Amino acid sequence: AVAAMTREAGAVPAAPRPRLVPLAAAAAFLLTLAGTLFLREPAEAFRAVSVEGRVDRFDRAAGEWKPLLASDSVRSGDRIVSQSGGRVRLEGAGGRIELEPETSLDVVGPRRITLDRGRLAATRSPEEGAGLRITDTANNFVELKEGALQASLREVVALVAGSSERREGSSQLPPARSQTVHRLSVRIVRGEADLGGSHDQRLRARAGQEGTFDFGGQPAAAPARE
Repeated sequence: AVAAMTREAGAVPAAPRPRLVPLAAAAAFLLTLAGTLFLREPAEAFRAVSVEGRVDRFDRAAGEWKPLLASDSVRSGDRIVSQSGGRVRLEGAGGRIELEPETSLDVVGPRRITLDRGRLAATRSPEEGAGLRITDTANNFVELKEGALQASLREVVALVAGSSERREGSSQLPPARSQTVHRLSVRIVRGEADLGGSHDQRLRARAGQEGTFDFGGQPAAAPARE
């Protein structure tokens, strides 16, 4: 009856006021969740099982260098540097890695590392899932499926010719110059591994073979030298 009288009188009922409290609570929850995801530490990729001598870890989340100690967690994004006389053994989902003295690498993820100096040994079993990928700074890689390998870097020298062009007059080609780069070199001790060049060239190396990459990233496998 009240509604009928209101309509007959031509009155327009006031619009209900929006309830802002639930919306504000939902917005606060989303902001908190986003902040938690953003500030969450990277997942553990490896754990230091044993450390000899001085080994340093650059914690990118904290932005500082710290001594690496046995049982320390190594996370994606960290950098590991073994000083003279320093050795470390890491274990994780990708397998086991042993760094020799004066070796440095970046931990890209649980199954991927980038070696930019020194020498390391890696072992893994097929039960550990996807392979361990070791790359150099040019993105050439070796992926260890099962077995063991030794990885290092070798110097590759190539002649690079310059070029010049002029719209008027004569042009002169600059003299060729040599350029030295460091490319991944691996020795397959047991099992087999896949070699991948920076331009998607692929090759498989087996036990007793040594895998290398040329200046352009082309992989090659040959009997390992004694």
